[in-house]
Order: sequence, then C-alpha cells, then structure tokens
Amino acid sequence: MSQDGGDTQFGPEGEFAPRFAIGRGQFGVVYLLQHPDGRKAVDKRVELSGMTDKQKEETNAEIALLKKLAHDAVCAYHHHFVTADPKKENASTLHIIMEYCDSGSMADAVAEQQQAKQRFDHFKIRSWICQLVKALAHVHALRVIHRDIKTANIFLAERGKSVPDVKIGDFGISRLMSSQTELASTAVGTPYYLSPELISGTGYDGRADVWAVGCILFELVALKRPFAGENMGQLAMSILRKSPSKPPKDSPMDMLVRGSAAARRWYGGARFAPWVATVTMDDAVA
Repeated sequence: MSQDGGDTQFGPEGEFAPRFAIGRGQFGVVYLLQHPDGRKAVDKRVELSGMTDKQKEETNAEIALLKKLAHDAVCAYHHHFVTADPKKENASTLHIIMEYCDSGSMADAVAEQQQAKQRFDHFKIRSWICQLVKALAHVHALRVIHRDIKTANIFLAERGKSVPDVKIGDFGISRLMSSQTELASTAVGTPYYLSPELISGTGYDGRADVWAVGCILFELVALKRPFAGENMGQLAMSILRKSPSKPPKDSPMDMLVRGSAAARRWYGGARFAPWVATVTMDDAVA
C-alpha cells in the first residue's frame, strides 16, 4: 500500500502538523492537522500490522472509492501515505487525509438540541436533507451503497454560514455494487437506521441508504428516533412490524418517508415529497 501522487503538503514531510486526537476506532486514531496559515485537515491513521489481508484489501477499496467521490456534501479525500514505526518490526501506519469539518457531527447537533429542549428550525432540516439526498444520488450513481448512514457519520461545516453544510463521511463499510446485480446481502450498519430488508435478510440496494435518511429526517424533526426497543430483537421487530413513533403535532405532515422498499426509488431521492424537493442548493447554503 504505497503513497499516492496526491497533494504532498499533507505527507510526512508536508506543512500540515498533527495537533491532537479527535476520534478513535477499532484499528486507529483520527488526528486533527493544521497548517501554519490556519487551514485544517483530518488524518485517519490505520494500524496495518493488526489487520488481516482481507481487511487491508477493504481499506484499499475504501481509498479507491474516496478518490472517486467528488460532491459538496461528501467529505473530500486529499491524500494517503504509509509510515513505518522504526521501534517496531513490520509495524506500519496508513494515513488517510480527509477534509476537516469545523462544526462536529449531526449527532452532536441533535444532542445539543435535546439538552436545550429546543427543536431544529424546519428550514435548516430541509436544507440538510436536501444536501444529503443529492449527495446520495451522486454516490449511488457510482454504484456504491454507503450502508451506515447515521447522524454520527454526517459532519457539519459552518464556515460562517447560517445553515452549516452537511458532509457524509465514513465510507469504511460501503459496498461497490457489481454491474451484474443491484442487491447485496451482508447485514451491516447501525441498528436504529437499518431498513426492513437489511433486517429480514432479503437483499438490499441503495434504497437502504434512503431509508436511513428518512430515519434521520424524523430524528431531526422529533429529536427522537422513529423506532425503539430495549434490545436488538425488539428494535428489529419494531422496524419490521410497527409504524414509526408519532412526531410532534406541529411537524410537516408530509415529513415521513412513505411506503416499502419497493416504493423507494433507486435514485437517492426517495419519496421525500415537495417539503424537501422544493429546497434548492442555493437555499441550503443561504
């Protein structure tokens, strides 16, 4: 896994210096990088020595995918390289340099509103959902399913705007779909946002991502998730057999994503009705 020919200012001899860790995962740590002029980026460090060959292949696939994605509402890939640890034999670290989002995650924003007991402005919700739907249309056009769309994987970039931009991140468990089939079968993702077909094991496609966006839409409006359960089994049955929790009385009546997976169109737009469809990208960043 060699260094690519990308922007070397992010490389080991580059001008961006690590500041501190801002997150941790199964195989590594995410560091904030900063340039002397104030610009920032994120260094996703993955320890290769503890990974299986299959996991390394999946990491390579993630990098190849990140290079393809180019959308305003997807966290941008900058560069990647590998460094060796001189103190440990056969120890190496992969660095994936990504765009930095200055306003945390959508999960952070939801938690803040819950603590303040104050609901989001409906226009802000519409703007965010509009950006997410358009980003998914781009991702799905590349025949990719994200498979783990959730508020914790959606980041916010304020940059002086009244409504922060949204950025989809963490494509670590995304799946490239072959040209022969549009259905995948591996059950992955975050339980609260799983679609019925993922739970039932009937195979899924990009509409599983759209279902997750519908769950996020509900959560932004109601400040609670549409389906709940005391354990995984109860949650699964709730998603498969029950209607979503009731939203607040003053919520837009066309808020909910209607219909089964068959009714959810392939193109990431789902049945999000005029309430979302009428929002333009100019509105979203106003």
